[in-house]
Amino acid sequence: MKHFYSALCVALFAFGLNNLAAQCDNEMACNYDPNGTEACSYNDSNQDLSQGVLIGIPFGQYDLDPAAECAVQPINDQFVQMEANAEGLMQFVIDESVTEYFEWAVNSGSVTQEQADQFLALMTYSTLSFCGDDMSVNLPGLGLVNDSFTNGYWYLGEAVGYYVAPIANASPGCGDPAADNFDICAIPDASLCSFPPVDCNDEMACNYQEGSEGTADCVYFDTDNFTLEENDFIDLYDFDGCETGYAAWNDLPIPLTQDSTGGPLFFLLFDEVEAILNANGFGVLATDVMTVTVSVCGDTMNYNSQVAGDLDLVWDGIGFPNPFYGGYIVPGGSLPNTCSDVNACNFDACAAPFSFESCEYVAQGTIIGDTLLTVGNTYEYTFEAAEEGSAFVFYSACGEVVQDGSNTATLTFDWPDTCEMCVEETTADGCSTITCQTLTNAATDVAELDANNWSFMPNPAQSNINVTWHETPADWVIFDQQGREVRRMRINRGIQSIDISDLANGQYLMGPANGAKQRLSVIR
Repeated sequence: MKHFYSALCVALFAFGLNNLAAQCDNEMACNYDPNGTEACSYNDSNQDLSQGVLIGIPFGQYDLDPAAECAVQPINDQFVQMEANAEGLMQFVIDESVTEYFEWAVNSGSVTQEQADQFLALMTYSTLSFCGDDMSVNLPGLGLVNDSFTNGYWYLGEAVGYYVAPIANASPGCGDPAADNFDICAIPDASLCSFPPVDCNDEMACNYQEGSEGTADCVYFDTDNFTLEENDFIDLYDFDGCETGYAAWNDLPIPLTQDSTGGPLFFLLFDEVEAILNANGFGVLATDVMTVTVSVCGDTMNYNSQVAGDLDLVWDGIGFPNPFYGGYIVPGGSLPNTCSDVNACNFDACAAPFSFESCEYVAQGTIIGDTLLTVGNTYEYTFEAAEEGSAFVFYSACGEVVQDGSNTATLTFDWPDTCEMCVEETTADGCSTITCQTLTNAATDVAELDANNWSFMPNPAQSNINVTWHETPADWVIFDQQGREVRRMRINRGIQSIDISDLANGQYLMGPANGAKQRLSVIR
């Protein structure tokens, strides 16, 4: 009997513990009852939540149509699944689609990163219960909000601005406003859309429709990769100068554009660019660029060429490689606006052409010495640098240069008119700059060169330069840094291409044999 009494006591004690554990004292529970015997229930809704919910996030509501028959308009909403946490309370499932939505919101400028983080934190840490037509939600930092199901949704309060609506209450439909059967109340499904007939029978167009007539509705530019307002550039491949292969710092501009008729796209070929292409043996490419018609649809550029045929150039994330010419077409927006000046300390071969604002340079030093010279005499020059720790190299085409020390040199002058004494300075960080001083033969009255008399480009150059000469045919020379003549050539009036592929990388002086010279940089 004693043993039976003990066993009965143990059983009654255990029963009491179970009843105590089963008490539901959370006011958010559908069966809240501190004295009850059932475990808390937080999901006893009259609505079907098994498929998830639509969340109307405030910055996604820019397209809400107040005249629509439905308050819940899924085209603007984010789909979110729900699941119970360890305590049984319902929570939003923060998966990849949710984080991508907030990334899009920040990148599109709809919200700041701070606002997106706040919204995402609210979704992550909020706990909810659904009981009949009522919803209770504990918002971190904001407290408890209650709402009843009305107009197809629950509202999370003015402080948050979200609404929550069961996905099960909405049906799939066409979410494209351009479609004939657009349904703002439906869950968007592109496969259900039907569109009015398109008047476009041009196979080159992005919206070509077989059997249609005319081209009034044709679209030739439909991509998110770049815009027609950007400049575009063309060049040959250069994998050595830039890790992406788009060593664009000296690319040639060829803007892609469209005329007022809305027809196929075409390239604008500037006279200067055409001259450079022709002078460097790319006359066929110049002709092609002037006559090619183009459409850009998604990641494909339809390059309808009279020379190469109909090419499909595929976007590689930066531009469009053109295997026929061994080059590429790249929009300016794909290129970094770093420094494209090869003479700058922070030169970036990947930089967009003509981007110089961020360039950094070594401060120019000063060359001290005579500037009015007599042939046969020797003169001493000193270079005063703007910063310490630099190394110096003196060079000139004016005569023999002997560098006596780190920052001094003598020149034995032997030049008929005007020339330059130059110093290439290299800092301790490895950045170089060149400072030059104009020297004039005392026996002449030549003090400066008419800048409009001649020019050459590009500078810096790789393999060819184009010389523009407005005088009668004359001998031209190129001197290296030691003042040695490394090239003599005959230049005729007009534009003439000069092959310099045999010259080593470095600085040179180039110009008429009997005139002042200009610096030429050869860099590959």
